[in-house]
Amino acid sequence: MTFLDSAADHGLLGPYSYLACDPFSTYLIADGQPNWNGEALAGDPWAVLRALLARFREAHRPDLSPFQVGAAGSTSI
Repeated sequence: MTFLDSAADHGLLGPYSYLACDPFSTYLIADGQPNWNGEALAGDPWAVLRALLARFREAHRPDLSPFQVGAAGSTSI
């Protein structure tokens, strides 16, 4: 689960908070190796992620919040 909470007092940037749960897929990077749903992929992890997300591109809807499609998650060191 990912929770992005905005408490900013800014008319354009502050009114949105996001809660994401039950992901349809997982993308992990371990030792520089990208993995999509447990399958190892070759290439630069950021380029691989951009290519994967391009599959799910949607038209922007101005009636919704700014973050409509993308990846959200956490990092671990």
